[in-house]
Amino acid sequence: MKKFKRIFYTLYILVALLVAFFSIDGLIETERMLGWLNRRITPYTQVYLALTLFLIMSLMMLMELLLEHFQIRRLKNQVPDLEAEITRLKAKLYDSPPTRTKGLEDADD
Repeated sequence: MKKFKRIFYTLYILVALLVAFFSIDGLIETERMLGWLNRRITPYTQVYLALTLFLIMSLMMLMELLLEHFQIRRLKNQVPDLEAEITRLKAKLYDSPPTRTKGLEDADD
């Protein structure tokens, strides 16, 4: 799951950096950017571009949410087994006869 999160967080950061870069570049060279956008992207295609990016990011976030949910469920299902193991080990510890080491016997004197 850690590897999966690293991949998605890297993609989120990459998209954020691209948006920041193009925003800053657009502010610096507004005339050139607007001319390029008007030639390449029409208002009709802008809607589809924005919708496509929104859907891709939404699907990525949904996939991450689902995988995290399954991991949490798997970990919650392991809790009773681990608690039973702890109880078994405690019982084994308390049932074992006490042992004294030579160092402790000398300390009592």
